[in-house]
Amino acid sequence: MQGLRVICPWIGERIAEETAMTTATTDLSRLGVLKIGPYGGRIRSLLALFMTCLEVAQQRRELRALDGRMLRDIGVRRLDAKQEADRGFWDLPDA
Repeated sequence: MQGLRVICPWIGERIAEETAMTTATTDLSRLGVLKIGPYGGRIRSLLALFMTCLEVAQQRRELRALDGRMLRDIGVRRLDAKQEADRGFWDLPDA
């Protein structure tokens, strides 16, 4: 998510709001079932990674939907936006 905020700073607020809503509804630390057993921490970590991948995929879909005017407004070239949007959901930006 941090990488997309760098590429698209103008949607940073919207992303932060959506992320806060998503995090509030999918707060993995409050799912007591994941604390049971010796693998609870690993399961929580995997689910958190999966949720991050889904968020990144959504942000890349939104980036792909931006038109030329919007890209110019945020100072991003079409080629750069396309390259970022074409990355796989598993290819997370460097933090």
